[in-house]
Amino acid sequence: MQEKILRYFRKHPHSYYQKSEVQRHLNIGKKSQAEFRRALRNLVQEGKIVSVKKKGYCWSGGLTKLRGTVELTQRGFGFLLVEDGDDVFINMRDLGGAVNGDMVEVTILPSDYSRGPRGKIARILKRGTDRFVGTVYYHRREAHLAIEPVTPLRGIRIVGDGVKKLHEGDAIITKVRDWGRGRGAIHVVLEKIIGSTRNPNDDMKIVCSAFDLDPTFPKDVQSEAEKFTEQDIVAEIKNRKDLRDLDCFTIDPKEAKDFDDAISLKENKDGTTTVGIHIADVSYFVKSGSALDQEARYRGTSVYFAEGVVHMLPQNLSSGVCSLLPDRDRLASSLIITLDKNCKVLDWKFHSSVIKNKKRFTYRDVQAIVDGKEKSPYVKTLLAMRKVAKRLHNLRQEAGSIDFDIPEPIFFFRDGGIPHEIRHSERLESHRLVEEFMLLANRVIAENVPFDGSQNRPFIYRIHDKPKQEDMERFVDLLRRLNLIKSHLKSLSSSEFRKILSMVEDSPYRALIENIALRTMTKAIYSTDNRGHYGLAFEHYTHFTSPIRRYPDLVVHRLIKQYLGSQSGSQQIQKKKSLNRLAKSNTESEIIAQKAERDYIRLKQIRWLAERIGESFEGIISGVIGRGLFVELKDTFVEGFVDADSLKSDNFYFNEQDFSLTGKQSGERYRMGDEVTIVVKDVAIEKRQSNFEIMLKK
Repeated sequence: MQEKILRYFRKHPHSYYQKSEVQRHLNIGKKSQAEFRRALRNLVQEGKIVSVKKKGYCWSGGLTKLRGTVELTQRGFGFLLVEDGDDVFINMRDLGGAVNGDMVEVTILPSDYSRGPRGKIARILKRGTDRFVGTVYYHRREAHLAIEPVTPLRGIRIVGDGVKKLHEGDAIITKVRDWGRGRGAIHVVLEKIIGSTRNPNDDMKIVCSAFDLDPTFPKDVQSEAEKFTEQDIVAEIKNRKDLRDLDCFTIDPKEAKDFDDAISLKENKDGTTTVGIHIADVSYFVKSGSALDQEARYRGTSVYFAEGVVHMLPQNLSSGVCSLLPDRDRLASSLIITLDKNCKVLDWKFHSSVIKNKKRFTYRDVQAIVDGKEKSPYVKTLLAMRKVAKRLHNLRQEAGSIDFDIPEPIFFFRDGGIPHEIRHSERLESHRLVEEFMLLANRVIAENVPFDGSQNRPFIYRIHDKPKQEDMERFVDLLRRLNLIKSHLKSLSSSEFRKILSMVEDSPYRALIENIALRTMTKAIYSTDNRGHYGLAFEHYTHFTSPIRRYPDLVVHRLIKQYLGSQSGSQQIQKKKSLNRLAKSNTESEIIAQKAERDYIRLKQIRWLAERIGESFEGIISGVIGRGLFVELKDTFVEGFVDADSLKSDNFYFNEQDFSLTGKQSGERYRMGDEVTIVVKDVAIEKRQSNFEIMLKK
């Protein structure tokens, strides 16, 4: 029967047929209908026949196929990541048993879907992993595993003798025994119990295990770090440019312990200004190829959680001899920049220096001083810094630089690992001050160090490509459909993008729109190919200012020192190849760190929400899919799901024209950006899921 059906579709490779049409054309009688339905279902499961909603069935061989890695979202759907083209949207029901990170072949479905191509996974080519870290839950007395970002619809069942040790909410590491077939569950066996989601103090440990992050260091790395003392600094001072008389200081969060950067400023009689950006000289302590270096390269970056940090370097270095602590002699890489009265760069010098941090300021300290609320002997310098920072910011804005001031959730704990309060992060003028000085330093280094007059030397840049034309057009189209703009702007210049955002600056939906805009943008990455930074509107940009917590910055420090001397051509060729590999691996490390931080934030948000079941909150609809709505609570950024079936006033369907759920009878619409009042219905910590019900739509 299967071959008979397949032959029919192959004769009509580009046509769609309803099930009843195929039955009629093949003369399937009543006695054979059950066999026919089974055969058709099997062909769909095997990917030989494709079922397209509202269109019917067609032969998969007549459709375009793409290969790549599937990335799933917490909302259940996923995307095929396509390097040279649009990412392909894949609905939850079309995932074909794939899990996050699998290499797959996707059939591109015919669609008038306005947000880009849609696809259906035809084959899983290679599994991304054979191990899962997740949380135990029981269903019908069987142990199952919930994983992030989403558990496959067919489920993951825990089997083997280890099941007897498990309890609801245990966080565990498992290994796949059987991937299953069709709709059958994946079978996994227990390898290790990490902790329990019922113990909030285990949260950081659980997230670290899920993303293969280790807060501890190997013994040889720790021993190497502990060999360095203040005496090493004293011994090196004679080889350094002595800048200890400069009034330089650090400005950081109150809780900071690792001080990467200090700044100084001097106003000159000729109207110019000398700015100093002094960065911890980690490269003096962490030599290329050492145990410390290899571990730092493997980690790539520090990862920050509310309850702790997974450091890139051991704390003897990160919070000790490398850190620019107040009133201590410290080794630094100092970039001294001369600016004219319009803040254009006139000259720059780089020194391997020794400095002394005269004052450890917090952002709030500096804000209070420049606002005139507190006194300081450095008030004149800080006010001059603010003036320079404002001018630098204005220059970036004029060039088309885009600023996303998207607040982040800040957790406040009493005891037990459950946040008692969530607030949004504050964005002060003092944050901007430091940011502008760091941007200046990164730009000046990237503009000058790689070029020796005759050739471009191998270097690591921080690049940000233009958004794809299709993504930009869909973003503008969304804003038009939400009646937020009337313009048909489709330019890809950063100036035009910033102009679009300025149109909705006063909208109550600004945060939501900036989030959508951020998702429209491509991701900034590390590369040896300088393609500029679209978001900042810089032709040259790198990361130089945070070597305690970012490995690329450490490598840039080494390159700067090497390029002050000489280097042979053969070494440069070899270096570019190794730098290419390093740039790629550090981009991957950064992505993993961001995912881990987001997963931790989501877990803490869910814990906060679990304490508030039955309470009502104000929120904004942040996403719309066929199954329902996502609502983000104001101020806390906690997101939950509203099932479409819970909207009792009508039968609602997904309207792709304006990204809404629309009532069939009443025409009532729920759209992205709509303000609603919700009540917290239930929370599943082990699945990172929360369900809301809408009480009132404004």
